[in-house]
Amino acid sequence: MAKIEYDIAFDDLLAFQVFHFQRFNKSQKQKVIRSIVLGSVICVLTFMWAVYRGFDTISIVLFTIPTVALFFVVLSLLLMNERIIRSRLRKIINVGNENDTRGIICKHVITITPDEFIETTEVNEDKRKWSGISNIVENDKYIFIYISANTAHIIPKRAFASDAAITSFVKTAKQYSGIEMQFKEEMVCDSCGQILPENANVCPNCGVEPI
Repeated sequence: MAKIEYDIAFDDLLAFQVFHFQRFNKSQKQKVIRSIVLGSVICVLTFMWAVYRGFDTISIVLFTIPTVALFFVVLSLLLMNERIIRSRLRKIINVGNENDTRGIICKHVITITPDEFIETTEVNEDKRKWSGISNIVENDKYIFIYISANTAHIIPKRAFASDAAITSFVKTAKQYSGIEMQFKEEMVCDSCGQILPENANVCPNCGVEPI
């Protein structure tokens, strides 16, 4: 069994949202970038073929305009993803200004046993079997215990007395859950946001093939 106590601040909520959306959008952007590269190669080859075949200037221009327009459409989609992140963060800020965060921005006590993951606050207690934990993810400052594709328990690493204590907690959580530790560099399913195991052919959550 392991136990850790800490306070969650508003900045911790923001940190999770930034981490989560950047992690999800990283896989989306990689897919778009691959599409842009492939499309650019096809466009260049087609353009060279048109010049080689002696197409007139007007025909080449008419071909180029839609290609450039498509590039800017894809670019706008990438920027839209960033706006979605900022919009979500603004919603969190509005929530933080209300009085309904007593069970969130407060003291948290996490207890892990071989059978359960338990989070206790001043207003509630959440008990879960380890089978209800979908992923364990960490970055430099946090450990995130995911209970769904978009929701996680936030554990700041500042709550631990030492790096050795962090390592011990993570090792114990891995042992109890049977989930291999995942990091923010890992690939994420484009469809559902599930972290993909290394060299996965299909998403274990939704069955979609990674691109």
